[in-house]
Amino acid sequence: MFVVRNYDDVGEIYDSISYLYILDQMDFNEAFCDPTLYSEIEGIKVLHVDKAIQDKADAMRVDWFSYWPELEKIVVEGD
Repeated sequence: MFVVRNYDDVGEIYDSISYLYILDQMDFNEAFCDPTLYSEIEGIKVLHVDKAIQDKADAMRVDWFSYWPELEKIVVEGD
């Protein structure tokens, strides 16, 4: 499961989606935990990921910045 929004943590509003939070849903549906699934979303500036998702991305050698060159911040939840 994931959450997207067009505003940041302090309430600044953007013209497009800029925030992505990928939650660990391996108990529900592991397909949604595949980091490559989210690569087609454009314009992400802030990424929050659960630790299990980041661990999977690390194992797959995913570079979030290659998906979103404008990425400003990555937060790993549960780290």
